[in-house]
Amino acid sequence: MIERPNFRDTKKAATVLDNWLGDRQYGYRDLNPQIKATLMYFSIVWSIFEFQALDNNASPESITSFVNEKVPADYDFTAFEEAFAYYTQRYVEEGKIKGERFNALVGGSQKMQPNKETVAGIRSALLGSISTPQGKLIGLLLVVYRLRNNAFHGVKWKRGVDDQHDNFEQAICVLINAMDAFVPKKEAR
Repeated sequence: MIERPNFRDTKKAATVLDNWLGDRQYGYRDLNPQIKATLMYFSIVWSIFEFQALDNNASPESITSFVNEKVPADYDFTAFEEAFAYYTQRYVEEGKIKGERFNALVGGSQKMQPNKETVAGIRSALLGSISTPQGKLIGLLLVVYRLRNNAFHGVKWKRGVDDQHDNFEQAICVLINAMDAFVPKKEAR
């Protein structure tokens, strides 16, 4: 049994939780501090994005609605180009989807896959079939949504998270850039 961590002593609480996580999940002890921090900040940024942009209801439909309502047809996609290029390189090779890697993102079996429209939206954006800023941003946000699902529902732990640093750094940038561009900043309380 673990006692309630006292985060007023952050170092002690982090040590207690790191020990518990290391005992509980194989591979956690070997993770470097950078991937741990990246996963932590991703979860916080995602939570704020879901609250502010998606009205606490993340789904492929709410992501599509958000983009269609907020992103003008002539939007300059520059802020998202680096992430778009990164995910395209990660999931596409010689004009074709990298099967195993893409399936790890969207689910290799019918049971694990989201709806067909989500898979098609990601595939179309990454393959360049959709070239509008809205279509590309929907594809990017759906990639981030799948990363979120895989991380929060444990799939990433099955394969390991040690090689996911760049994935989650890019995802954080996509979320922050989307909020900065399309969600009015609220006063911090």
